[in-house]
Amino acid sequence: LLISKSARSQNKQTTWRHSPAFPTVDHEVKLTLENNIPAPPVIKTASGDLYTEQTPYLPDTWTANWWPATPGWQTLSSTDTASIYVFEEKDWSAAKKMAQISSNTMHAEVQQSNPDTQNKQTSQTKPVPVWIFYTVLLIACSFLWWERKAAE
Repeated sequence: LLISKSARSQNKQTTWRHSPAFPTVDHEVKLTLENNIPAPPVIKTASGDLYTEQTPYLPDTWTANWWPATPGWQTLSSTDTASIYVFEEKDWSAAKKMAQISSNTMHAEVQQSNPDTQNKQTSQTKPVPVWIFYTVLLIACSFLWWERKAAE
């Protein structure tokens, strides 16, 4: 009785996560499902079933990629249900533009902070094959010989 009270409980609830935070129609949404079921869960959506893959380093974490087809509330069900609101393409345009601006700013800062990778010129020397010089010399000598013979 004392051991069972002090042991960790095995009844873990299902946890749903999705990325991006603002899912839009016809854009990929990565779904992450955490539960302690050993068999791969199948996520049921209005547009069909999603088959999950297990994360190799977290045995109780399953992922699936989903492309929502219609805007509005979408119900996902497996061992538990979750509702996700899917936005239209034009929704949250200001937030998307701000995220793009901050991403570009971070990229610019990373590029400026690492000057070794910017405009780095590398030079490589390759030896010219010697047979090219001998061929040019042979052609020049042959021309001079032919010119002298033709003049006689």
